[in-house]
Amino acid sequence: SGINEIVITGLRTGQLLNEVLHLYIPNKVLQNSNIPSDMPLFKGKEFFNKTSIHLCHNSVCKLPMFDINLLKTELNKYFFK
Repeated sequence: SGINEIVITGLRTGQLLNEVLHLYIPNKVLQNSNIPSDMPLFKGKEFFNKTSIHLCHNSVCKLPMFDINLLKTELNKYFFK
């Protein structure tokens, strides 16, 4: 249980955002931006030249991922046991 937080950052967030929106992820908060932001979910997140996915659960974040398949693996591993 708890909240799954997904933050997508980088230059081209649109395609990755669309892919994440097609995944079943219960209890999620999702934000994306291509520029640094002061919004709470973006605090402490790096903005890389390539698009990255930051997966957090109850405000505890994993290292950034750069591939949708890695996100799927992490979701299956930790949230859908």
